[in-house]
Amino acid sequence: MALGCDFFKSLAKKPVSKFDTLWARAAKYINMEEAQTAKKDSRGEKRKEVREDAPSKKPRADLRDRKPPFQRVNTVYTPLTVPITQAFMAVEEKGLITRPRSWRDTPNVPNLISSIVSTTTTATPRRNVGTSKMK
Repeated sequence: MALGCDFFKSLAKKPVSKFDTLWARAAKYINMEEAQTAKKDSRGEKRKEVREDAPSKKPRADLRDRKPPFQRVNTVYTPLTVPITQAFMAVEEKGLITRPRSWRDTPNVPNLISSIVSTTTTATPRRNVGTSKMK
């Protein structure tokens, strides 16, 4: 038993006053540790049995000769002779792409900002309370 094990932690939490209770608690933790080690050993043996019964893996040479499942096609592109912005402008002029709409231009939605601005400008100004000048 190591000093950091559960037995010593339990003794620190609940100290014992009699030797018999200390002996019984120690026996309980010893049995628990032995059961855990036996369980770990049986797991290891089962794993070894499974490994021995499993069919052998394919040789690595076969895997090396196999082609990758996906090959990219035409990944080498011709370099541009004009700036990218000029290319986008030409594509836009042909109508192949369009500029994204502004969030204010969304269909079927009233322009909330203008309605908010119009209501705040017509409202009466609030009187500053508690900021009077004292002489």
